[in-house]
This record gives sequence, structure tokens and C-alpha cells, in this order.
Amino acid sequence: HKTSLAVWDVPSPVVVCEHFSVKVGAKCGACCVLTGRAIELRDETGGVIAAGLLGDAPWPGTDGLYWAQLQATASAEQGLRHCTAAFAARDLELPHEGASASFSYMAVAPGRHQVCVTLVERGTRAPIVEAQVRLGFHRGATDATGVARFTAPAGKQRLFIWKAGFLAPEQTIDVNCDLELAVEAEALPEEDPYARWQG
Repeated sequence: HKTSLAVWDVPSPVVVCEHFSVKVGAKCGACCVLTGRAIELRDETGGVIAAGLLGDAPWPGTDGLYWAQLQATASAEQGLRHCTAAFAARDLELPHEGASASFSYMAVAPGRHQVCVTLVERGTRAPIVEAQVRLGFHRGATDATGVARFTAPAGKQRLFIWKAGFLAPEQTIDVNCDLELAVEAEALPEEDPYARWQG
């Protein structure tokens, strides 16, 4: 039987040398039970960085995707790191093909400074909630008060904000101490769905 492998909930960035976890699921094309079968995570050199066994029950809402949560240690080198999840499919009653899946994460230096980004609407000064905020490799979203918080490494970091219906300037921030930033976003006019039919 053919098998397939999926990897999800991969954190990124991850601080160098710190622990992180991912979820890995294996599925047989004929929906065989895969409980207790071994899963491995390997780094770019092929070395095993985590191993575990598939659980007793499939992932909720799926048909036979048996899964495990594995813990690994991030690379000591900064940058984009590539890993592979592998399922060997050994010792099953019926012969199965193995499967593998690749994933990556960004390894970064430890954070040194607290950065608080407050996003408000230009003019009204009303907080903008659930906006996507990226500071360097770190990602987050504004809360009910329009605030997103990060622990960032020192150095220049690009700040990018996105929210449907708003326009916020992209900027570069020099993170050399704890910072509180106030960013104004301009509300964009709603599109007229009938504009294309008007002369």
C-alpha cells in the first residue's frame, strides 16, 4: 500500500538551540491502522533530531491520518533550515511503501528587546484589531487594543503590516532598545461593485 506524510504546526522563527515541536501525520491509501508506527525527523545532514510513535487515533476530522507530536532542537546556525519527516512503514502485516515530507523553519538569534506595535486608524485613532504584523522574521497579530508584541534581536528589522481595507507604511526599525511604536493606517475606500458597469 502507498502511504503519505504531512507536517503541520511548524513554528517559525525558532531561536537557535531551543526546543520546538511539530505535528507529523501518516496515512495509508487503503486506510490501514498505523498506530504505534515510528516517525523520524532528520536535519539537512540526514541525522535524526527527533523520533516518536504514531498515536492511537487519527487526527480529528480525517480518515486514517495517524499522527504524533515530535520535539526537536533547533539548529545552532542561524538562517533557513531544512528538515525531513520520514515514515519507514516497517513491520506492518501488509507491505507498505514508506513516505517522507520536507519542511523548513528559520533559526534566529535570541530576542533582546521588547517591541510593542500599536496600530490605529488615521484620523479616528481607533485601534485596528486582527491586523497581521511582521517584524523581521517574527509574525503576530494585533489584539483587541490594536497592539502586537514581539521579543526581537538587536539590529535593523523590517516592519510590515497588513489588514484588508487598510494601508499601513512599510518601514525599517532600528531595534537597539525596548521600543513602543505607534503606526497609523489609512482606511481605504470600499470598492463599488457596480463601477465597471457605469459609463
